[in-house]
Amino acid sequence: MKLPDTPDAFGPPVAHPLVAVAARAAHRAGVPRVLLAGAGSGRHIAPLLTANVAIDAIEPDAARANGLAERFASDDRVRVASASLAGPYPFAERYGAVLSTHALLHGRAASVGGAIAALGALLVPGGAFVATLGSQQDRRFGDGRRLDARTFAPQDGEEVDVPHAFFDEADVRVLFAAFALETLDETDASDAVGRWAHEPHASRGFVHWFAVARRSTI
Repeated sequence: MKLPDTPDAFGPPVAHPLVAVAARAAHRAGVPRVLLAGAGSGRHIAPLLTANVAIDAIEPDAARANGLAERFASDDRVRVASASLAGPYPFAERYGAVLSTHALLHGRAASVGGAIAALGALLVPGGAFVATLGSQQDRRFGDGRRLDARTFAPQDGEEVDVPHAFFDEADVRVLFAAFALETLDETDASDAVGRWAHEPHASRGFVHWFAVARRSTI
């Protein structure tokens, strides 16, 4: 899939609504450092900095990660590296929050579960996993090439052959069973997706789960 190289090329950059949630959670946990799991275009880095948190960002796409690392090289509050969401991870840190607004929408359902478990282990006690997941109410669920009961790869449009995982509420609760699930909202995501990845008309009918899950303090 060929995406534009500039952030939010299809419109002005707008932070995902979960960015502020993650920043507040990190401060609440007493560790104002956020792991951004899937940096994408980097649209969330500036608003996280404005919220007075440091950022470690991982991005599976090496070229995109390198570009962001160069872009923020002069800011010692930001570190960016190429890494799989499932690890191994390049930073020896524990975090007040893990934030993933798009990366966990992609991949097979089992790999999403594995990434959630691995990323969640990086949280300090009381830290929060703040994430977006695909919903089975999304118009794309069931379309394209079926990879398993929860995973489909579109055969046309902007993300041809990119696996997308879709979950129902019971699935999401299982994925976060090791956490205290504080909020879980099934949301029309047409205005929350990155404009760098989707033209405005293409995101109609997108439905995501917005989850906030806290690691036990025990």
